Amino acid sequence: MIREDVPLSIEWKQAEAEHRRLATIVVDSNDAVTVQDLEGRVTAWNRGAEQMYGYSESEALSMNIRDIVPEGRRDEALKFVRRIVHGDDCHSLDTQRISKDGRTLDVWLTITKLVDNAGNAVAVATTERDVTERKQLQQQFAKLTEQERQRIGRELHDTTGQELTGLGFMAQSMLEQLAAESHPGEETVRKMEESIQRALAQVRRLAQGLVPVELDADGLMAALQELAIKTTEASNIACTFHRDLPVSMEDNTIATQIYLIAKEAVANAVKHSQAEHVEIKLSRNGNGFMLLVCDDGVGIGETLKEDGMGLRIMRHRAGLIQATLDIEQVDSGGTLVMCVLKTQKSSSNDHGEDKNENG
Repeated sequence: MIREDVPLSIEWKQAEAEHRRLATIVVDSNDAVTVQDLEGRVTAWNRGAEQMYGYSESEALSMNIRDIVPEGRRDEALKFVRRIVHGDDCHSLDTQRISKDGRTLDVWLTITKLVDNAGNAVAVATTERDVTERKQLQQQFAKLTEQERQRIGRELHDTTGQELTGLGFMAQSMLEQLAAESHPGEETVRKMEESIQRALAQVRRLAQGLVPVELDADGLMAALQELAIKTTEASNIACTFHRDLPVSMEDNTIATQIYLIAKEAVANAVKHSQAEHVEIKLSRNGNGFMLLVCDDGVGIGETLKEDGMGLRIMRHRAGLIQATLDIEQVDSGGTLVMCVLKTQKSSSNDHGEDKNENG
């Protein structure tokens, strides 16, 4: 609003100065700031974008934003822009871009819809920050953390567990002797033996929680099968696990994160979906694989989808292993959680027949 007590020329000059100041901030920002029309054609490209991606402004202005998006993420990028244009409130995401020299960059991207005077979307502006180094550190930390978890789990199983097993045998032998002699200490030893068995069961549960996926290449399939069986036993929901050809996972850190994503997705379905069936599916996807968890419940609410702690944890786990995670409400009802990892080298029995396993 223009103040009546200030000459128009002064207000105009102040506005021009503010615009110049803001333009300088955008141009000189260390973050990449770009503008693209709704077809993806680049119309603005700041110095931060030049430094991050290696393309000069003149080069970028003849490009489409798809030129710096990895092939496997182009559909994701297009879908995200469409959601923003149609009024979706989700404005930021972790994604990837390709620099001029061919490097894959991890990027935190924030997108803003630009509109004309009538309120119609005409373009999108993005602010992009290179988080590649941070992602690499997160992945290294996750790997070290997983290795330590496995070490503690093995120690519990191989050392503490074996000690308790030995004590249990000793207590059982002593109990048999005292029972044969009708010794008054029989009841005390019986309680001791029962306590040892409870402690042993607890140690085994702790060890399994720390190492949910066995270290061999087929451990992920076995763990998902067991997850389906235990979910069915513990709830009123029928949970099944299916896979096409056997999918081998050599990297136990990746396998563990995928298992934990599946476990969280199943837990969300049991808790929130009011479903009768939950299906876990693992399949090959080029050089990687795809995990699907689908239920036939009432579908995921928008509040839970954006703010749910479990969903944020799943997204974080997917980011640690460079996987994409998509959570959608399916047309027929229910929720689909899809995690895709395209860089994992997997192997399978290409000469075998397709098989299904039902939990």
